[in-house]
Amino acid sequence: MNEQANNYSETQYNYTFVFLYVIFIALTGMAIFVAMLNRENSGLAIMLLATLLLLSFFMYMVGKMKVEVTEKELLISMGFNFNTNEFLLHQIDAKSLQIEKLPWWFGFGNKQGSGNRTLFRIGFRPCISFQLKHNNERYYVSSSKTEALLSSLQKKLN
Repeated sequence: MNEQANNYSETQYNYTFVFLYVIFIALTGMAIFVAMLNRENSGLAIMLLATLLLLSFFMYMVGKMKVEVTEKELLISMGFNFNTNEFLLHQIDAKSLQIEKLPWWFGFGNKQGSGNRTLFRIGFRPCISFQLKHNNERYYVSSSKTEALLSSLQKKLN
């Protein structure tokens, strides 16, 4: 049996943030156009441009998430994949794996939460939660294919 076929990979998008990203990029293009046409007020256009680029970057960073289960690790990356979080499968406590529905106020993104929680979430989707064998921290990974992610992790851990 091909072990590669058992690997899991999913790229998720929060379409609200992706839509806002496209809007901000369009506004950025208009700000560049205005700065080129009106040289006297180009300082304001440049400030607007910098703000829009920063907002666009933020929208993309919390609007895309990739989750992969390979032979040896669980990989989670958000946005431009600058920072990939790696969890070695042999360090994950198999008994701690479960599906949880988190409340909306937990928010989005890759962040530390109160009570030893780390969140990787881009939408109001159910999450796979787990703990590592060497610490008490609980990790939450949102997925639109929660059952498939859980099944893949359980197969790799058993």
